[in-house]
Amino acid sequence: YDDTSTSTTAIDITIKRNWAEKWVDYVDSSKWLSVFFCEAQTIKPAIPNKEESRGLKGFWKEFVWFISAVIRGMAQLTWNDNIWTGLGILAGACVGNWCVGICAFIGCCYTTGFPLLFGPPELKPLVGSGIYGLNGTLLGMAMGCFDARASQARAFDDVMRSCCRLFLPLSFMAVFCAVVTQWLNTKWTAKTGIPACSWPYNISMWTWIACATLTTNFQTIYTANPVSAPQYGQVTAEWFFRSWMTGISQMMFSLNMWSGFCLLVGAFIGSPSSCFLTIWGSLIGVVTGVLLGMPFNSIIGLGVIGFNPIIYATGMGGQFVAPSLVGFIWMTFGCVLCGILAQLATNLAVLPWGGGSYSVPFTMMVTFMFGLFQEDVVAR
Repeated sequence: YDDTSTSTTAIDITIKRNWAEKWVDYVDSSKWLSVFFCEAQTIKPAIPNKEESRGLKGFWKEFVWFISAVIRGMAQLTWNDNIWTGLGILAGACVGNWCVGICAFIGCCYTTGFPLLFGPPELKPLVGSGIYGLNGTLLGMAMGCFDARASQARAFDDVMRSCCRLFLPLSFMAVFCAVVTQWLNTKWTAKTGIPACSWPYNISMWTWIACATLTTNFQTIYTANPVSAPQYGQVTAEWFFRSWMTGISQMMFSLNMWSGFCLLVGAFIGSPSSCFLTIWGSLIGVVTGVLLGMPFNSIIGLGVIGFNPIIYATGMGGQFVAPSLVGFIWMTFGCVLCGILAQLATNLAVLPWGGGSYSVPFTMMVTFMFGLFQEDVVAR
């Protein structure tokens, strides 16, 4: 080495890249793949302004933006702002029952459009993320599932007939759900900082079931099939796996395991962590149900026990609270309590009177945990 030398020599170093790095480079170099896998904010249609909303072209932009908001509203079932997640959930709902999927889309359209028509302009970005469509999606799925005729419709004409029969009551209840959502956001969330979550859906569904059971035009699965005695069975590996996956399918009120796979694919595209938390929540629900001695062939085997733990896991595992080890522990603890509350509701309300607890265990746990967070009783 010569200190007085000013010449340099370039050394060509080739670094071997693994398959994951090559895949990332391939996605980045492809326009369509990068759009498919990128963050939701990047592929969300821009909010049209007043100038862009005029004429046929403006109407088309508004329509595309609204449909995007509706699909994202369905994606909020796993607390994702991603159109691919919403399409996966919609596909999963239709795989289980076409009436459930169609009613979910209609309900989401109403609860998404209501704040656009009657709310302040400042709500439009929030509406575009789909957050207002969550309760409408749940309401549509529940009404399509718990209506006796719609739940049994399989042929095309039966599906269309059931959807037409449910259209008016679903429209009314979806508007009612949107009003309750706006009222809770103003009177409750704005003052306490605690989200209303799915309370509007629960209130609307209880109202619908109470009214439907007093009429002869609509027959619910509770009045058509009175609640039977709990059915117990033997725990096997096959039963455990089916119960685990059916719990995910119950997010779309379906007993078809393929509905759960559709949801997992959509959740993975939107957020791999949400996909993991969905699986984790269903697992905790099944394990909690087995340890509590719940009926194997009815409550656990049908996946009902997994509904609330999954919503709680995906919400509190990284959406409402920053991801951390402490947060994961609190989330798991909350999933267990959701299972216990679901059993309590089953014993006190479902079995004696019929009806359902819906997502009340989840909303109660979120309200309770946010209260603890705000009082600094526990660390986030």
